[in-house]
Parts: sequence; structure tokens; C-alpha cells
Amino acid sequence: MSRKAQGPRLVPLKRKGYTRAVYVIRYWDGERTRDSTTGESEYGEASRKFRKWLDTKAGRTSGGDSTEALIADVLLDYGEERGPRTADPKRIYQIVSNLVEFWGERLCGDITEETCGDYVASRLAADRAIGTARRELVGLSAALHWAEKKGRLGNPPHVWLPPAPPPKDRWLTRAEFTRLLWCSRKVRQSRGYLPLAIQLACYTGARRGAVLGLKWPQVDLVNGVIDFRDGRVTNKRRAVVPIPDRLMRALRRAQSGADCEYVISKGGRGIQKLRRSFGTACRLAGLSGVTFHTLRHTSATWMFLHGVDPYVVAKYLGHSGIRTTERYGHHSPGYLRHAKEAFE
Repeated sequence: MSRKAQGPRLVPLKRKGYTRAVYVIRYWDGERTRDSTTGESEYGEASRKFRKWLDTKAGRTSGGDSTEALIADVLLDYGEERGPRTADPKRIYQIVSNLVEFWGERLCGDITEETCGDYVASRLAADRAIGTARRELVGLSAALHWAEKKGRLGNPPHVWLPPAPPPKDRWLTRAEFTRLLWCSRKVRQSRGYLPLAIQLACYTGARRGAVLGLKWPQVDLVNGVIDFRDGRVTNKRRAVVPIPDRLMRALRRAQSGADCEYVISKGGRGIQKLRRSFGTACRLAGLSGVTFHTLRHTSATWMFLHGVDPYVVAKYLGHSGIRTTERYGHHSPGYLRHAKEAFE
């Protein structure tokens, strides 16, 4: 006989590393038991928040008016339930963390164009790019619609988004790339893996996550191809690409001394981050406005400059269609030439 689920209640919970217990609201959401922290160690304050939670929860769980639902609950549910199912859970957790810092104490009814604008301003003041703020607000919208899908919110508010920034057109010339590759060997702590990571990104057009997640079973040195697909289905499609001769030589040297399954590794472990070491190499090379993603732009631009067909470039980069690839089209020596000839 199944046990009848108890109603919402306050429960003191002492987490590892904390000296005092914090009261959480334990409740059944129809599928499993959940905890929503009050952030209070004193029963009086926790009880006050619990009463407020009960007042707002009724509309939230019935799928009715969402204006009184606490945004923090929506975001944390999204992070716990949806995050682990995505291709990059750490990215989702970081977005949720950034959003909670601003929206945590607000209700869904507080989401307006003005407050979304305030959020963007707060991120710009924290030295974050407009594109970063926009992506985080897209995450807020996704969390609201996730709650609606689960029947916890009705009529989620519209999340205003700032205009998307223009795409970056920075790419490296052959001379700049050579200088960067040479200087990457001067960064002492990363000289064993950074040059190979740079070559992989530029010669294959792969994104940072695909480069760092690449494992040796995905590298076929006999047939000369790299399969960046790792079995996950994501919006960021990955391709199977041939290995250029220069990269082939670098991969063979790296494989002869490999100490783990990851291609980009150190001390028997895969590398998780490249930002600091890559930034150091860029400074040594005298390059500005360059990120690791610039190497992907460089790959596409070099192919267009060499006259490679746009559809082939799209396949090489793993684009689902040609629309994204066309942003590099003006680098092609025959750009719009055929259209001009039609009038002559």
C-alpha cells in the first residue's frame, strides 16, 4: 500500500559545510518530493516565508495566473530538471546562477520590458557583453516555458530581449595564425596541449567544446578523418571532417605520448578550460579582439578565400543550413560576381 503524500511543511536541513541548519519547504509536486529553501535558520523568519510561499504556490501549481510565482523556484526547477539533459549542464547552471542573483526575490509578475532592461544594464555594469545578457534572458524565457510545460505555470510572462549584437568578423591571417601558434608554445603551463588545441580548432572549424571533448577513438589516423559527433543530439551540430596534413603530423606526435582518452589533456586528465592560457598566447602574439571562437571564423574565412563552395563550408563547419555560413560569403573572391554577370 502506497503512503499518502504529506502536504507542504517546514523542515530544518543541515548541509555539509554549514554550521547551522537552514529551513526548507518540503512538498510533493505530483511526481516527487522537492525542497525549496527559505534561506533562513530562524524558525520565525522561515515561517513567514513559508506562509508567503503557500499564498503564491496555489496559483502556481494549479496552472493558473503565474504573476505570483517566485522566479527563483522556476529557475532552480529548470536547472535541476532540464540542466542535466542538455549538452552542456555547466553552462545551464551558470546561467541559472547569474539569473537568480538578480531575479531571485522577484515574482513572475515583475518580469517586464523595464526590468529586463535593468537586468541587461546590470550585466553590462558587471563588464559582461550584451550578447551574454541576451543569452541569459533567453534562459529565463526557457525556464518559464519549462514550468508551463510541466503544468506549474499558466500564461508565463513575455521576456523582453535586447537586439542581437552584430556577428563578429574577426579572423586571423596566415601570418597572425603562425605567430599565435608559435607563441602558444611559450606558455609554460599549457605548451603541451595548447598548440594542438589551436590547430584542431583552426584546421577543422570545431567549437571549443568539441575540441576539448574530443577523444582518441573519434580520431581515425588511418583513414584521415575526425568524427566530432559524440553520440549526443544537440543544437550545435558536429561534423565528420578530413584531417589536413599539418594537423595529421601534430596528432600523430600527440597520440604517441597520449596518457588518457582525451586528445587535449595534461597529467592524465582532459583539459576543461583554455581561456587564460589562450589569452596569454594572444598577448604574446600581439593579437587583440581574438577569442578561441575566432579560430572557427578563421577556418570558414580561409575556405571562402580559397573559393570553396558555401555548401561544402557549411558541411565542414557542421551548420544545419547555409544561412549561418553565408555571413562569411563576402570573403569569397567570386562574391556576387555571377549576379553581376547576369546583367552584362
